[in-house]
Amino acid sequence: MKFSTILVYTLLLTLLVFGCFPNKDKPEYITIGAILPLTGADSDEGVRALNGLQIAKQEINEKGGILGKKLDIIVLNDRGDKEYVLQQYSVLKEKGVAAIISSGNPDIAMILAKVSAADDIPIFSPSAVNPLTEGQNGELADFEKSYFGNFSQIPLSDSAAAYRCVYTIAETIRNAEK
Repeated sequence: MKFSTILVYTLLLTLLVFGCFPNKDKPEYITIGAILPLTGADSDEGVRALNGLQIAKQEINEKGGILGKKLDIIVLNDRGDKEYVLQQYSVLKEKGVAAIISSGNPDIAMILAKVSAADDIPIFSPSAVNPLTEGQNGELADFEKSYFGNFSQIPLSDSAAAYRCVYTIAETIRNAEK
C-alpha cells in the first residue's frame, strides 16, 4: 500500500473512533430568544432590555444554569418593523429556542404571540398589553395570561422587566421537568 493510502485510512479511523464519543467537556445549553428594538425610535428600550437579559444570563449560569445546562440567549433586532419581526421569529424557531422575549410594543408582541401559538413557543413580553386581549374590569384575558409574562402592572424599567422575564422562563422550564 502507498503511504498516502495508509495515511488516509488512519485519519478516517481516527475520526470514526473519536467522533463516536461525545465530548463531555462541551456544556449543554438551553437557548431562549429575544426580539428587541435595537435600532430605530425604540432602541433605548431595546438596549436597556438587552442589559437586563445579559445580567440575568450571567447570574443564572454562575448558579449552575437551568437543570445543569448553561443558558444561552440569542438576541435579534426587530427594527420596530412588524414584517421583519416575522423573519426574525423564523430564525429563532429554526434555532429551536425554548421561549422568546418580545419588546414592550403591543403590536409586535401580539404578532409574535399569534404565530408562536401554532409552534408551541411561549412569548414573554415584559410590558405589552393589548386592549383587544383585556377582559372585564381591565383584567388580562386568558390568552394574554398564557402567552405573556406581563409585568406592566409593576413599575419596572425595561432592564429589570427583561431580567425578570429570563428568570420567569428559567423557573417555568425547571417546573416543567418536575
